[in-house]
Amino acid sequence: MNLKKTLLLLAFIVFGGNANAGLIVDQSFNPANIITGANFSQGSSSIFDDFTILDAANVQEISMWGGYWTSGVQPASFDFRIQIRSSANASDVVFDALVTAFNVSDTGFNHNNSQFADILRFDFNVAGLMLNAGSYFIGISSQNTLNGTNFYWQRTDISSLNGNISAFGNNLTTSSWGNHALAISSTTASVPEPSSFAVMMLGLFGLVMRKKILSK
Repeated sequence: MNLKKTLLLLAFIVFGGNANAGLIVDQSFNPANIITGANFSQGSSSIFDDFTILDAANVQEISMWGGYWTSGVQPASFDFRIQIRSSANASDVVFDALVTAFNVSDTGFNHNNSQFADILRFDFNVAGLMLNAGSYFIGISSQNTLNGTNFYWQRTDISSLNGNISAFGNNLTTSSWGNHALAISSTTASVPEPSSFAVMMLGLFGLVMRKKILSK
């Protein structure tokens, strides 16, 4: 391999190695504190919750926790509407799609100890969703229920009425307090600072040149 190809390969390794995958929002369901309430989020009656990301991200998956409660009857397919807004205003929509959960798993816990209130985890594939760093609001609502069953989005905590409003109804006339059970995973592209990258490349270049000299 000649010097040019070697340097190109090293640059690819350096840049390619700075893609970080993982949770950018973690308000996951907490089994140690399960009786914290839930909010009706079905059809056009969608609950929104706020979240913030620090770096631009290519979102891969969105997970949430909730259940089909009242009669406890689950539909044959788990269809939801996910909408993301850049503000609380309905006009500031950056993502709006109907999606079907590719994975649904039972946490083994019930809300309020009800046999008709299984707390389930829903995973959605949203690959291709790009979000810039900033604050957003997300609404997730069930589009498919059966036999009088309602869908409720599980909350992870409830703050006092004097605390900050972190969730609200889609019509903005009703509000709830606390965070809802939500997790967002992504791949973020992290580029090294120019000075750090220059030092790294000089070191790699030195190693390549040393090898070439020793091989002569």
